[in-house]
Amino acid sequence: MKNILVSLCYPTRNRSSILEQCLRHILGLPCFDDTVQIVIADNASTDNTKNVVRQIIRDFPDKNIKYYRQAKNIGLKNWQTCLEMGDGVYCKLLNDYTYFNNDTLQLLKESVSKYKDCDKEKVYLSFIANVRDWNSKAPEKTIKGINQYILSTNNKLTWVTNFGCFKEQVKELSQYDKYADKLLDTLYWQLHFAKSREICVLVNITGYYCCFIPQSKRVLTYNFFTPHVVWYYEIISQFTKLTPQEYKFDRARLITDFVGESMKQYLIRHENCAFDLKGSWHILFKYFYDIPSFYRQILEGYFENAYQHVKNITIKLGLENFARKVTNKPKRLD
Repeated sequence: MKNILVSLCYPTRNRSSILEQCLRHILGLPCFDDTVQIVIADNASTDNTKNVVRQIIRDFPDKNIKYYRQAKNIGLKNWQTCLEMGDGVYCKLLNDYTYFNNDTLQLLKESVSKYKDCDKEKVYLSFIANVRDWNSKAPEKTIKGINQYILSTNNKLTWVTNFGCFKEQVKELSQYDKYADKLLDTLYWQLHFAKSREICVLVNITGYYCCFIPQSKRVLTYNFFTPHVVWYYEIISQFTKLTPQEYKFDRARLITDFVGESMKQYLIRHENCAFDLKGSWHILFKYFYDIPSFYRQILEGYFENAYQHVKNITIKLGLENFARKVTNKPKRLD
């Protein structure tokens, strides 16, 4: 166990087929060797997750795979359990629908190997997917201060797969158990380390992939915009105070790079959605009323919606030649 660099930690519940896709892909990567471990914390699944994992262990007898099944559903606490089970120098949390390519695993191993002997009381090593405005050719950069960390990562802090920490640091996570109802444990954890450490080493990951998740496998009883906007800023305010300029910059990025597309998808195009959307417009106008790109994206959404309706009508009326002329999507409003 002493030679394990990275523990890839998969908390899961009732997604056996999706989990299987991810595990088989990861385990088949050329650089998955004895320095890498898979950890699966099964949150009392009622499907065949246990049998699926047992078969995978039989199919990959030379791989380090650790499986534990909870006696009952313990909610988001299972994320922490999964990290605690890891034997590696670094424990990387992953959604049970996420996997990555060989280059990404190699980068994880190299980065952990580089910092495995650092002072864990002073350094936080953070792997974030597709960091925006990454101008450096190097895969990592050093950040000092929690505000700079927030502005560098933005809403990506809310994605479970973007969290990880050194094994010695896992014991610090339990102090935030009381906030589990916010559904953003990993945001609390990352802000904690960004504030309590002298430096944060931010590594840009570009090779993540996500399996398709059917609506029947999603457990979404909350308003989509509540955790990603309201709680996001409420939690940040518990750790630091952004300047007015920083706050506006962060909100502009949030609406442009993430929330805006979800607004168009759920509230304008009315695509199939399992989220509770009551009060969504109130939340959006409260937080983005002074952001110009917010209104631009609303106009874009309704224009694209109208365009699609016109195209569908022409096809139904048999005006295929006209429909072909409007096949190209309208240009983005500037």
